[in-house]
Amino acid sequence: MDFGSLFGGMQERLKTVKQDLENARLDAEAGEGRVRVVVSGSKKLLEVDLKGDFDGPDGREELADLVVVAVNRAMDKADAEAAKAMQGVTGGMLPPGMLDNLMG
Repeated sequence: MDFGSLFGGMQERLKTVKQDLENARLDAEAGEGRVRVVVSGSKKLLEVDLKGDFDGPDGREELADLVVVAVNRAMDKADAEAAKAMQGVTGGMLPPGMLDNLMG
């Protein structure tokens, strides 16, 4: 088996997957849609959309809590998207964590 060719081809596929993840847009909501965020598949926060008002004594704290929930949900979606994409590239051939080193 020619491992050089195998890993060379895999690196090219990884570059494509990495670019696809950069361009992917994943959204999540919290507070019944009062906070909506969009992240890239590479886990960069792209947008925050707020609906309604967060006035009142607990408004800032509620807003902060909802942003955290929405961002965490979106990041979980990004992780799942990346894992699915990587599975397609490696077919489960590499041990966990090794793929992160290749993506660098």
